[in-house]
Amino acid sequence: METIILRPIGFCAGVRSALSRAARAAGEHERTYMLFAPVHNEAVTKGLTDAGLKLLEGGNPLDLIAEAKGGYLLFGAHGHPACYEEKARQEGIEYADLTCPYVKSILDSLKEETREHDVIYLGEQGHQECVAALSISKRIFLFKEGTTNKLPITDLTPIFRCQTTMSLEEIAAAFEEIAGAFPGAINRARPCPATAARQALAGRIPPGAGSAVVLGSKTSRNTLSLYEAIRKKNPGLFVVRALDAGELRLSGDLLRGKAPCYLLSGASSADSSIEEAYEYLSSL
Repeated sequence: METIILRPIGFCAGVRSALSRAARAAGEHERTYMLFAPVHNEAVTKGLTDAGLKLLEGGNPLDLIAEAKGGYLLFGAHGHPACYEEKARQEGIEYADLTCPYVKSILDSLKEETREHDVIYLGEQGHQECVAALSISKRIFLFKEGTTNKLPITDLTPIFRCQTTMSLEEIAAAFEEIAGAFPGAINRARPCPATAARQALAGRIPPGAGSAVVLGSKTSRNTLSLYEAIRKKNPGLFVVRALDAGELRLSGDLLRGKAPCYLLSGASSADSSIEEAYEYLSSL
């Protein structure tokens, strides 16, 4: 089956840097730990754990950090509350911060903005980037659809920010509601360039396309944003989301004959997964 790769595809710069540093740390230290998964991709994470990286997850973050005592601790690409680093210092744990530079710039901006403004933040509750943002100040309020006019905000010019992996449609819809409740609201919500560039690819799939495949984990917010953008801009197109070629094979019979097939990915899919998916699709 004719398969066309749409680029950019695969790791964004922030993910590539974080994974490279994590792999290097795992090779340099006897015991290397990471608090939560480095990126939202099970296959990529497994590659690092097979190389010796030990994941700390499934409990209270501060308790998990203490488990790294005597080892080297990594904080992943999504950002984290400042109290995590404070806990590591208290425990005498050497650590490194692998937060994506773009995410870090947003978190730093929030620190400055909350000196004078309230902030309404669009994010996925529980996502590490969202947790990091909300931890900065009590003046940051999580956006929940239909409840903006009930937020305890007295600032007439609140700032609107968002998690960097949200879709453009979600951001626009949220700000429409926010502006209705706070006409003076300042819109500074933007997805990261890598997320925006991938979502823009949805508009490059021509009307005659037979199908599209989006590679990425179901836990990846930027992959979901891309998948939703494709479905919205290409109504009627057969679209499949899969982690890798192995998972893609479950939809093989449905994809067969739906050519040309356009192959895309979120920002946390490895080159090897993309190559294997391309070879499989081409064989149909």
